[in-house]
Amino acid sequence: MAKKIKIKKNLTDEDMLASYIKNYKAEPSFEDIFDDTKPDSNLSQKESFLSNELREKISKALLELKIKLYNDGIIDFDIKVTCEGHQVLLTAVPLSEKRNKKIR
Repeated sequence: MAKKIKIKKNLTDEDMLASYIKNYKAEPSFEDIFDDTKPDSNLSQKESFLSNELREKISKALLELKIKLYNDGIIDFDIKVTCEGHQVLLTAVPLSEKRNKKIR
């Protein structure tokens, strides 16, 4: 027979979540790449190729590109990286026409 679990009454939020918070392990996410508060195990800040300012500029430019593509009805795309002379070009390439129809 199933074991009965007794639920304690009149607990605070902290008391209810105490065991969850104690055992919680956050998974790394995309935002953690640009988080400067967490030390990177592979590279220290001195060895990083991109400065914080340059990383922020690239992030803003990619966000603007994503918004423009969304307004044009392109939702699924890939970023193609090419090098021409002294320039690095990031080009958005739609993945498929069927999936990128404008949502109205």
